[in-house]
Amino acid sequence: MNNIFDRINSWITGVEGSVVNLVSALAPWGAPLVPGMMTYIHVTEFLFPQRYWLGFVAAFVIWALGLSTIRTALDFWAHNRKYEKSEKYHVPLWVPIACFIFYMLTTIVTNIVLEVEYNEFTRTTAIALLTLQEIPAGMILAVRATHNRLKKEAEDRYKRPHRKRKQPQVKEPVLPDNGHPIDVSAVMEAYLERERITANDIGRGKPYSPTDIALELGLNPNSIRSYVHRAKRN
Repeated sequence: MNNIFDRINSWITGVEGSVVNLVSALAPWGAPLVPGMMTYIHVTEFLFPQRYWLGFVAAFVIWALGLSTIRTALDFWAHNRKYEKSEKYHVPLWVPIACFIFYMLTTIVTNIVLEVEYNEFTRTTAIALLTLQEIPAGMILAVRATHNRLKKEAEDRYKRPHRKRKQPQVKEPVLPDNGHPIDVSAVMEAYLERERITANDIGRGKPYSPTDIALELGLNPNSIRSYVHRAKRN
């Protein structure tokens, strides 16, 4: 029985968590509907009576502009924080903030001032603010396009793979005239002992330097020099 109750309890807890997550995801979309619907009521009652289609358009604009300005401001803030040291990739945060202030002013005048003091001045002011909504809307579209471009440039810049230094090609060891492979350790010991090895040691007509040894053996000259240096110190 305990197992059954535990399963029921776990199922209820899981459903509760899912419902809360769903509500949390939908609530931000529904919150701007309140000022939007209030705008619809005031437009159809105070500003343009019986113009219901205009009321719906105004309500949608208020709803959409409220969401877009806040979201854009937060996106810009996070973007500038991410690329804090690269100012050329910064986006103007003041633009969505200014648009949000204009949105708040329009909402307050349309939904509050008209209720408190309705006269020709407040009516004209509300109509003017609603008419000028195209300005913040256009600015939001423009800065979001700029943000997308700068974001892509920054991502391409920081995700670009670093060029790897080309490693010298290792050639096959060259055999002396007698056809026998060169003994690397013997060559190095001879070099350390006498600083140079003569032509009779490995079949060449001039003394050997570390570079000569590296080329003959198909090795990196820097490795030979480093090995010689460490061996000398020891």
